[in-house]
Amino acid sequence: MSLRGRFVLVAAAAVAAAVAIASVVVYFIVQSELRGQVDRSLQAQARQIVSLPGLGFATPIGNKKYALHTRGLPFGSYFQLVDAGGSLYLPEQFDTVAPQLPGTAEAQKVAENTKPAFFSDTHVQGKHVRVLTTRATPYPYAIQIAVPLSDVDHELGKIELWLLLVAIGGVGAASVAGFLVARAALRPIRKLSDTAENVRLTRDLTQRIDVHGNDELSSLASTFNAMLESLDDAVQRQRQLVQDASHELRTPLTSLRTNIEVLAMGDGLPAEDREQLLKDVVAQLTEMTALIGELTDLARGEGQETVLEEVRIDLLVGEAIERTRRNHPDVPIDAEH
Repeated sequence: MSLRGRFVLVAAAAVAAAVAIASVVVYFIVQSELRGQVDRSLQAQARQIVSLPGLGFATPIGNKKYALHTRGLPFGSYFQLVDAGGSLYLPEQFDTVAPQLPGTAEAQKVAENTKPAFFSDTHVQGKHVRVLTTRATPYPYAIQIAVPLSDVDHELGKIELWLLLVAIGGVGAASVAGFLVARAALRPIRKLSDTAENVRLTRDLTQRIDVHGNDELSSLASTFNAMLESLDDAVQRQRQLVQDASHELRTPLTSLRTNIEVLAMGDGLPAEDREQLLKDVVAQLTEMTALIGELTDLARGEGQETVLEEVRIDLLVGEAIERTRRNHPDVPIDAEH
């Protein structure tokens, strides 16, 4: 994956994580608030049901099952009473049509005052309901009140949809923003890459990258420019070394070749001249050996420690004159001490 793609992926992942966490927090806050409203409504209804007339009058309608003779049920709620013995008391309006709420055993403990009031969620006839189980003081019963959660579930469903849309939109916006930021941030790197590729193709080390600012990428571009400058300087030195070596070697080689050709002409050469030519050949070979050694040291490019020593100019000039006379015998030289 490219560096730009990684930028986009990281930005999208970061936003997705942040949106997911925020969505979960918002969802549970809204759920808690809606459930809190339902719970408070159930508690208010419980107080109203306890004050209904006729709550203490019941008629047996089955095994441990009684019908309550009450009127004016609040909010049309459905409720049932459970005593400490596990008997069930139903409003006579619902004794034949309403199902029995689950949790009778737990409600019996509340009636015995061995367990505090509690809320629970359950399903009755396929409907999601919220149930409050509490004591019906001053009666010796536990009252169970149920209200459907269809409205709450509907609201939570809409919130889930909106949170999902916000999450998708946030991730999409983050991806676009990440792409734009990555493109702007990586522009210096792209220029650096293009310059490096162009240098590789053209072998032109004089190219440079325009540097703006003082951030890390600008520092990288400056370092790359400095590297190109060093390479360019090294190449120029190499070319100059080749030119100097060609120039320095051409003269002694020519002179050496001439002397060897003269020596090879035959035995008619006087012994004194022959001996002088042999000395010149040996001297030229020694000179070339020293020159090649110096060129090799220069080609290595290794730094050498500077050593200061006394130099006799007269001897140095004498060696130069002797070398010139040997390599160019036709050039007259006048020297005086």
